Amino acid sequence: MPTRRDEDGPLRLDEAGLARLVDRLAALAGSVGDARVVVGIAGIPGSGKSTLAGKLLAGLDARMPDAAALVPMDGFHFTNNQLDRLGLRQRKGAPQTFDARGYVNLLAAARDAAFVGLFPVYDRALHEPVTRDVPGQRIDAKTRLILTEGNYLLLRDAPWCELAAVLRETWLLETPIERARAWLVDRHVRGGRTRADAEAHVERSDALNIRVIQEGSREPDLRMVWG
Repeated sequence: MPTRRDEDGPLRLDEAGLARLVDRLAALAGSVGDARVVVGIAGIPGSGKSTLAGKLLAGLDARMPDAAALVPMDGFHFTNNQLDRLGLRQRKGAPQTFDARGYVNLLAAARDAAFVGLFPVYDRALHEPVTRDVPGQRIDAKTRLILTEGNYLLLRDAPWCELAAVLRETWLLETPIERARAWLVDRHVRGGRTRADAEAHVERSDALNIRVIQEGSREPDLRMVWG
């Protein structure tokens, strides 16, 4: 199944569209031989990338138990102490506030089926990246496919641009900015901010990051929209 659908427009993420993507991931996971496949989901902040990745992982796990792992880019945030030392705390979430080199290197290494190891995730209660030895943060010998999601998978700047050679395919989730903005505000409120502070943070930080993505990204293999 080819993923590119430019001639038909973006793939709509209704029930049929989600099933089509699960079919694609299953086909990739079953054809890797001695290597793993890494597939990326990109999109602006608040576009629903993690929601989509969770749905796809659940669909694939029902068909091929334990064959896939989800490695979110957000786990590679610098810690708050690191951001304070760098003077970047107010720009948390911008490309320069991530350990991009560590992220790229881990995904590149994980393509080798012999690679096993843990990866960090972002704890939204602690507001910090954490690494724990639990199934949801482990790549093991049974893992055949790695799904990753994040804002900057298509950036042309180094070292993000190296992902073009690491990811078998990169899918772009296109969500209208106003819809993404509403989701971001709600997420920040759930994380402990007042609504006024959440709205100010979105304008101060997330809006700048959206502009970086819009102006500095390469073309994806597939475009998607929520159904």
